[in-house]
Amino acid sequence: MSYLKKILNNIKNAIEKIIIVLVIGIVFMVLGDFGNSEKKEECSNVTKIIQPELKSVEKEMEEILEKIDGAGEVKVMITYKTSKEVIHQMEKKETINDAKEDDKGNTTRTTKQREFTNSIAFEENNGFKKAVIKKEIEPLIKGVVVVAGGAYDDNVKRNLQMAAQILTDIPIHKISVFAMKK
Repeated sequence: MSYLKKILNNIKNAIEKIIIVLVIGIVFMVLGDFGNSEKKEECSNVTKIIQPELKSVEKEMEEILEKIDGAGEVKVMITYKTSKEVIHQMEKKETINDAKEDDKGNTTRTTKQREFTNSIAFEENNGFKKAVIKKEIEPLIKGVVVVAGGAYDDNVKRNLQMAAQILTDIPIHKISVFAMKK
């Protein structure tokens, strides 16, 4: 009987140790995810470009479309699904710290700690720092409306629509051309 009690005690102790290890593992996972989520927010390398820059695209398009024979005065409005995004180059740094601890019982414990940091890369030119741009993503166009003085003529209307389609690279059914109010 005492042999069976020893086995049951060993199993009970093993289960308690497994539970403790699992709890510690869960705590580290939760703390690890918490730390990573903060770093993701800090290390954002995408900047959205505000609307005024997009308005200049409309002005340029108006200037081009007004040069089409018979178009007359032209006004353009472009709607976007997304805004323009600029992705900055990131600098990644890794720091490794090694520590050794000697216990009085001739036990040596080595600890290795690694830390990763990400930050936006900057270049300096004439004393001014400027973020290094890795990539620019143009906004996705949803649709275009063109209002033109000469759009009463079907040929002018078709030419304006084709030109707008070529300039924006969107399907022609997403471009509407209307005659301007007299």
